[in-house]
Parts: sequence; structure tokens; C-alpha cells
Amino acid sequence: MDHETKNTAPTAPASPTTDATAPLHPPACEAPMHPLDAFAPSESEVAYQATREERDALRDDDLAPTNTDMRTVVTTGYGSMPKVVSWLGSIRTNAPLSDVARIERMPIYLQALVHAQGRFETAGKPSVALAEPYARGMTVRDTLLADAQRLAARGLLDGSRLAGVTNTTGYRNVAFALNALATILRETWPAVEHRCAITKAEVDEASTLAATLMRGVGEREQAPAVIAEASLVRARAFTLFARSYDEARRAIAYIRWNEDDLEEIVPSLYAGRGGSKRKATADEAPTAATSPSDPASVPASSVAPATVAASSLFGPAPVPAGASSAAPR
Repeated sequence: MDHETKNTAPTAPASPTTDATAPLHPPACEAPMHPLDAFAPSESEVAYQATREERDALRDDDLAPTNTDMRTVVTTGYGSMPKVVSWLGSIRTNAPLSDVARIERMPIYLQALVHAQGRFETAGKPSVALAEPYARGMTVRDTLLADAQRLAARGLLDGSRLAGVTNTTGYRNVAFALNALATILRETWPAVEHRCAITKAEVDEASTLAATLMRGVGEREQAPAVIAEASLVRARAFTLFARSYDEARRAIAYIRWNEDDLEEIVPSLYAGRGGSKRKATADEAPTAATSPSDPASVPASSVAPATVAASSLFGPAPVPAGASSAAPR
């Protein structure tokens, strides 16, 4: 295959049958509903669940570096998707050794990454703000403790049970003090109900505040492990997307080697790390493992534009015969 023939650029279909900007619809899969089934799973959550086995199959030492801004990766991916769609037919024809199936799964991998990024950004954050329940908890604790001590002084409850209840500060201390007071008062309620100013509502509030603070303390203690797990899952999701994206980049770089415009078509996911892939000599070809290393090994007939039927998420990607050689952007 001569260079002039090899570098014939495809033209995006005049009337594409697939709208690259329309919402993508990954294959249906069983995804857990939110608490009380309040929400149906989003498309990104469905994609996240659909790619779970692929993520889990990755070894830790195979994960792609995540030393890039993941929000930029997501927006770059969405911005590049229409261009990859327009080149898919030419990739099938002119870069036959490319893993087209991997490229076709790019939308699923991208949406799964969106969900993983959301989980990472919220990992380790308390489910509730603790400042308000903490302040209220100290007030309730001090009031109930003072009343319980007066009841103990009158012999209406066992004062020794109050020995472990302190008025020290701290989420944990306040939580367990409230829990102890609520337990003691519930157990002695028949004897003290009409002998003090304490109400059932105050006892119930103490129990609720204790549970809220304990949950918050537990979430804070587990935050490092939760963040580490979310980071690992995000790295796995990114690896699947990056492999698909890089496969498309390698194929387009092979087809557009002489033009050296890869970064204009499908820019690198690593900001500032991309750049020109210009060959050292006029006869040097790209050496990507999934692209032909010897242009002559590709039959000339395989380069002729043809209509390609696709059954993937990208949909049909026809390349009309006799179309202009202008490169899609």
C-alpha cells in the first residue's frame, strides 16, 4: 500500500444514522435500586454495573496511571466521541488489526467512569453534617444528666449507673453519654415518669442524636479505607475507558500518520502529555501493537471506501463511495 492511498481520509456520513450527541444506552443489566426504590438507576450507574466484571478482572499492576484531571478526561471523552464515530468505518477498513470491539465499547466505559468519579468525589464524606446534632446533643445530654443526678439523689434510680456518663466534649463522648442516659431512663421510666421534668420526647431525642453522632463518627473513622477503595475502583474504570480511547487513537494515528493531526481529532487524555507523533523519516510507520506495522501487508482493496454495518452502540457508520477526502474534525 503506498502512502498516498493509505492516508485517504474518510468523510463523516452526510446523514448519520447515529446521533453521537444523543444519550447513550448501555445494555440493560440488573442494578441495585437506591434506598426505598426512590430513583431508577441512571445510565451511568447501569454502565457501571454492566462493566463490573471487566473491572474486577483487571490486575492492579495493569491499571493505567490516574495522574490526570479526571473531570477533564470525562469532558474530553464526550467531546471526542462524535469524531471517533465518524472515523469508525475507516478504522474497520484501513486499520484492520485494530480492536474495533474495544473501541465500540467506549461509550459504556465512559459512562461507567462518570459514575465511578462521582463515587470517588463523595467517598469518605459524612452522610450528615454533625455540627448541628452535636450542639443539640450537648444541650440534651447536660439537661438529662442533671435531672438524672437529682433522681439518683432522691433514690429513684441507681446513681452508680451514671458513673460512666461524663460531660466531656467530642462527638464520640457526647454520643455515648446520650445513649447511656436514654437507656437508663427508659429502664427506670415507670418509677420516675411522674417525679421529674424529663419527657418521653427528650429521651427519644437523646436516642436519635446518639445514633446520628455514632454514625457520623463511624463514617469518619472509615473514611480513609472508603476513599482508598473508591480510588481503586475509579482507576479500574478509567483503565477500561483509556484502553478503548487509546485504541481509537492508535488506529487514527496510523491512518493519519502523514497528516500528523491526531491531537486535533482525538486529543490525549493526559493534558500536556500528548503532542506530535511525527515520524522521524518519511518511510517510518507507527508501531502500535494493534496497527499494521507494514502498510504493504494490507491489501489495497481493503482501503476502498465501503458501507459498514455496525451493531454496536455507535450504530451504522457508512463511508459513502466517492466521498470527499476531507478529514472529519
